[in-house]
Amino acid sequence: MFQESEREAELNRLERDFLTASVESYERGRRSAVRAARRLRRLIVALAVLLCAALVTGAVAWRQSGVSARQRDEAEARRVAALAGTLRATDPRTAMRLALAAWHTADLPETRQALRGAAAQSEQDVFTAPEEGGRSLNAPYWLSADGRILTTVAHDRATQWDVRTHRRIRAVRRDGLSAGVSGVSGDGRLIAYRGPHHQDLVIADLRNGSTHRLATGSWTDTDGAFGPSGRTYLQRGQPTGERATLTLWDVRTQRVLLRYDRADRDGPLPVLSPDERHIAWCTGYGERLRVLDVAERRLVTVPVPAATEHLLCRGDELTFTSDGRAVATVVSDAVVSWDFHTGRERPRLPLPGGTAVEFVGDYALTWTAYSSLALWRTDLPAPVDDGPREPLLTVPSPHRPSRACAWTSPTACCATRSRRVPLSSAPSRCTGSWAVRGGRRR
Repeated sequence: MFQESEREAELNRLERDFLTASVESYERGRRSAVRAARRLRRLIVALAVLLCAALVTGAVAWRQSGVSARQRDEAEARRVAALAGTLRATDPRTAMRLALAAWHTADLPETRQALRGAAAQSEQDVFTAPEEGGRSLNAPYWLSADGRILTTVAHDRATQWDVRTHRRIRAVRRDGLSAGVSGVSGDGRLIAYRGPHHQDLVIADLRNGSTHRLATGSWTDTDGAFGPSGRTYLQRGQPTGERATLTLWDVRTQRVLLRYDRADRDGPLPVLSPDERHIAWCTGYGERLRVLDVAERRLVTVPVPAATEHLLCRGDELTFTSDGRAVATVVSDAVVSWDFHTGRERPRLPLPGGTAVEFVGDYALTWTAYSSLALWRTDLPAPVDDGPREPLLTVPSPHRPSRACAWTSPTACCATRSRRVPLSSAPSRCTGSWAVRGGRRR
């Protein structure tokens, strides 16, 4: 301390002022640097805090955006899955696509359920024949035996549609077709209609345009239908008296194969067996069953039990089983069939509210007034406990099927009164909505 005082004493006034100014300048610079560093640190800290806040805010916003997007996708997926469920019966193909799209959009219990339902649903497609030439609500239609061709008649034009591809195959115009059409062959190739002035019956080939004329005469009180093979045509007419005449024609040669003059004029049209060897009908008042052997030209004389005969003639219409050995019909609570070779009634199929039945092979396809279809095995023995027989499967149908049903075991398809045809994805056989493999629904 004394040394510093001595040193300062050695400095003159000017040097001392310079030294003092230098020290003060140094101190000011140091303090300024400290303040600048402090401000920089504060700025850096503020920027870091702002950056962190921005990152946190962005992350939260991004997460919220993802949550919102996921919730939106889930809501949309649920809506699409619900829509798929409502379209399953009316537009099954779109329903399956929507179920798959919903599951791809969001993996939820609802979408998984919709996807499982699409995989298990029996309905595969629906084809609606367009109206030809304006509205024709009561226009007749026929489905081919293999279920591939739908034929409609309106405004004297026969139009055929490929049921699988939904494409029109052909349209053929014939004068007087709408007023006189009576049937289409099982293969969809031939169409029958009354000639001009109800004279004779014209058989037109829709594929090559050729025609054949069956000399049926000018009967006006007549009806008829093609045989199962399409090679024959069964006509019922009433030339005179109370009795009707059954005439079985060979379509290709225009020859009469059978003429039976003691048939009944009332009641449903007699039906041909699958082999076209037998014709079955009930008398006009539904009292007696008649089975005519075409080859031997005589009635089958095997006695039928009175109760069975009464039930068979109570049904709306008769049909043959697929083996051609039994006659069957649907009554209010069952399918009744009688084997006219053995004279015994076959095991009944319980069918409350039943309306019709079709037989193919060892299967029977039935449908009811409640718009449901059932598939049965007809070769199975009766239950050992005498309980009711059960169908292999029962499928609800949103449309009431008409008699335009065609199927080849084990698939089936039906045209409904609105000409909506349910289809399956089976590419090589009858495209049927309801398919069975080994008794399982697929």
